[in-house]
Amino acid sequence: MAKRERRLFRAYDEMHTSRAAVVRVSDEGALRRALRGMAAHPRRRLTVRGGGYSLDAQALGDDTVLELAPEGFGGVREVAVARGRATVTAGAMATWAEVLDATAREGWVPPNTVTGRDITVGGTLSSDCLSRFSGAWGKEAESIERFRIMLADGSVVCARADAPAGSLERRVFDGAIGGLGGLGVVLDATYSLRRVSTPGRRPRVRTYFDPVGWHGFGWEAFLEQLRYETLHARRAVQALGAKAWRAPLPPGIYDAVSATVWFRDMGPRGMIISSRHVTGGKLQRSPLYSGPTPTRLFAERSMSCEIGADVGQTSFKTLHTLKRWSVDALEPFVFFMEGNVAAHQREQARGRRMTSSQQTFVLPVAQAAGFCAEVEAATDSMHPTVLDVLYLPADRGGRALSPTRDLAGFAVTLAYQSLDGARQPAVRRLLRSLSLRCGALGGRVSLVKNVHVGDRALRAMYADGLVEYRALKAELDPAGLFTNGLLDRLLGDG
Repeated sequence: MAKRERRLFRAYDEMHTSRAAVVRVSDEGALRRALRGMAAHPRRRLTVRGGGYSLDAQALGDDTVLELAPEGFGGVREVAVARGRATVTAGAMATWAEVLDATAREGWVPPNTVTGRDITVGGTLSSDCLSRFSGAWGKEAESIERFRIMLADGSVVCARADAPAGSLERRVFDGAIGGLGGLGVVLDATYSLRRVSTPGRRPRVRTYFDPVGWHGFGWEAFLEQLRYETLHARRAVQALGAKAWRAPLPPGIYDAVSATVWFRDMGPRGMIISSRHVTGGKLQRSPLYSGPTPTRLFAERSMSCEIGADVGQTSFKTLHTLKRWSVDALEPFVFFMEGNVAAHQREQARGRRMTSSQQTFVLPVAQAAGFCAEVEAATDSMHPTVLDVLYLPADRGGRALSPTRDLAGFAVTLAYQSLDGARQPAVRRLLRSLSLRCGALGGRVSLVKNVHVGDRALRAMYADGLVEYRALKAELDPAGLFTNGLLDRLLGDG
């Protein structure tokens, strides 16, 4: 087995930590030997770690952390085009910046792209990530054609979306996507791509900022407009069928639809943000999508203070509503998290921690407005740094640990950040209280971001899926080798 060392690991929220031994492997042969070596010690537990951008304990373990060397498990292959459809295959440690760079220069993009440059393919597959594009194009699972995964015994399964129902390949496909790394080690994945520009011309993104309900804001009307705009895009994509993948969407149809809300003394304000890929056009940059500029870094730091969160959001978002639209380069638009990453790094250099709590609640349509009104009342004395909303369709597949399994609804994300965790104890109490309310309304707390919720309540939210997940894990990983802090909570003694 490879040389092991013991290190301190932190989650991106700068609050969750663990100390674990490290196994680093350089290729599939070394990985297979490491897994078989650990099988000789049945009490050993292995946690797979990618880019380290998990907000909770999804990539933290107290025994052994597995690191895959990028030189052996990274890389992005050339775009493959057959009968008008394009795919790209990337290693588990390939970053989404590398994937987008390899595809966009040919005029293709993945339909659902996460917001951080250095987040890895294996990490997002294991989380079934959502983004602003998910309303129209579905979560990440809908664009994955196949992936390879190494199981605890060293065997490799090629999981496929088109595999027969009930086959091992199909069950692994549905279980490992969003399975939090609990079934094996993802080796590489193949994604469907869509055409958004002509070859050789990198696409840009045109975004429209639509203020909603500024004179008498109401949650029901606001959410209904967001749902209408999202479903308009979703239905257009579905109606176009294969054409939606071979050419840019028609004018008036958006690739990404999301909403944001912020609170002021005069009441909340809302804005729906709609974006589409375009070719050419003069840049009219948005401060939000300009990367880690001094303005963005100042805004991030100011919003780490309670008063700054209100002032910063009001000024920053009012600027967008006055401008009403922007045309931005592709990478800064997609990877707008980089401003926050740079702010984290700057504070670390100053010897301070920029702590974060970001939790996503998925609510059924009928209960969402009431829940949001309760959020507004509960946060009256402690306004969040960010409150974002997406409308999400129900999953097409039966992924066990998905928050949208048999549930179409609104994903409401509450985010707080503060320097050195000043507000975080109070934030955790608030989020735990809202989690109980979410569960009582038939909703779920997403497993991708922070999960401030009691273990019993969390298992109740995912009860049906956990039955399937436990059965598949017992089949593929009977010794329980693969785990992490969040999976330990989910699976418990079951």
